[in-house]
Amino acid sequence: MIIDIDKADNGLGIRKQTDGKILLCGGVIDTQVVRLLSNGQVDLSFGNNGKTTLIGDGTNSTLGSMNFLLQNGKIIIYTDVNSNVNVSKIFRLNSNGQIDNSFGNNGVVITNAQQILLESTNNITGLKAINNNTYQIEKYNTDGQAIASFGTNGVLTSTSSINFDNIIYAFLDANNNLLFTADSNSNSSSLFKILAN
Repeated sequence: MIIDIDKADNGLGIRKQTDGKILLCGGVIDTQVVRLLSNGQVDLSFGNNGKTTLIGDGTNSTLGSMNFLLQNGKIIIYTDVNSNVNVSKIFRLNSNGQIDNSFGNNGVVITNAQQILLESTNNITGLKAINNNTYQIEKYNTDGQAIASFGTNGVLTSTSSINFDNIIYAFLDANNNLLFTADSNSNSSSLFKILAN
């Protein structure tokens, strides 16, 4: 079977739902989400005949399946390319592929993050390298509202004593502590651990 989906340059996100259905996500100019039944056929009950398209909100940061998350039967999608404005967004779809308007502001959160992660509580953590040794962490509750008690209105900017240029990979441990690897142009790499608070 051939699935018509515009994958991002660095890969197609893939997630398996608890019911065995498979979600595919990608797109450079528009992000597309397709759902397959467990037998591999397109699930026509999802979105518009099996596909949901976020027009003008593409992503080159699917990074396999990072930034494409499942949250209690809902679908979280991070996009970093917008044809109208230069912003990144986090969308949430209901299980039927329609935009979940109860999330963020009518289904979308405007973010500075470059990567998003799902905490064990289903809150969302965003991470961004700013410059040299500075990074930013954002925290949102399960419905995409900033957690005001974290940092300043949900955003914490911090500086490390170690210089780095890029955050390569990030994940949350069982206690929602944030771990990330970073590298620099001097070919050195570092591993950082940031406590959940």
